[in-house]
Amino acid sequence: MLGRWSRVFAAAIFGSMGCLSAQQASVSPASTSSVSAAATVPALDVISVRPNKLGASGGMSWGPTPDGVMGKNLTVHQMLVEAYHANDNQLIDEPDWAKSEHFDFTGKVTGPDAALVGKLTPDQKRVYFEQVLKERFGLVAHHDTRELPEYALTPAKGGVKLEDGKANPDASSSMKRAPGSYSWGSDGKVRKIEWSAARIDPLIPLLSNEAGRTVVNQTGLTGKYSFTLKFRPAMAEAEADDGAVSTPDLFTAIQEQLGLKLEPTKGPVDVVVIDHLERPGEN
Repeated sequence: MLGRWSRVFAAAIFGSMGCLSAQQASVSPASTSSVSAAATVPALDVISVRPNKLGASGGMSWGPTPDGVMGKNLTVHQMLVEAYHANDNQLIDEPDWAKSEHFDFTGKVTGPDAALVGKLTPDQKRVYFEQVLKERFGLVAHHDTRELPEYALTPAKGGVKLEDGKANPDASSSMKRAPGSYSWGSDGKVRKIEWSAARIDPLIPLLSNEAGRTVVNQTGLTGKYSFTLKFRPAMAEAEADDGAVSTPDLFTAIQEQLGLKLEPTKGPVDVVVIDHLERPGEN
């Protein structure tokens, strides 16, 4: 995985809201939108793409805007991940430059349709990443199914450490006030995921992103849970502070903090095969 940035994929989440550095992303309880899931998403009218020479050390941010979408210092790989709701192992035949070269981009809807953008759900706006890739990077891709390594999320030995409806005493004040929500963020050394009386399902794509493989939910958990999960990003070096024990990696943290475990397995995985991709021309 390239850099193990903090990103999220779920039916109710816009993955691009996750970002590096000390930035945070959160998802509030679902609300009724005046634009249905089947509604037509207005296309972007203006797309601007420029190379970013800062590289992975420059910090990244991406997400929806009032009139479209934006990204700063992203690789095309990261854009593909957002566009197709994919994990790293679901993207096949990417050119090497797609994982190493960085870009800034903006996409805007203009005219009367701009008013519709604010009524779209975050997940509906995901289509804008695909439009940027197709129009400015010449993307051509198709879906396929392949047998690939996965992880099964199951109860750990000793039992699950989550109780349905139990409050999280360590949660931030904003999370305590927002039951049904969840948040994630990173300071570069520690990932922090907070759950506030929310179902476990949206956690699965977060874990998939961090583990670099599709995670299958085999926990049997059906309630609403509150917890805080802290772990060391896979590419971060373990650093002890004054001899203190380092933050655990994802696999250890899940077992110690949630009473769950990730077990290697294999299964049919939907993949996106990249048929064509090219560097963008001048704006």
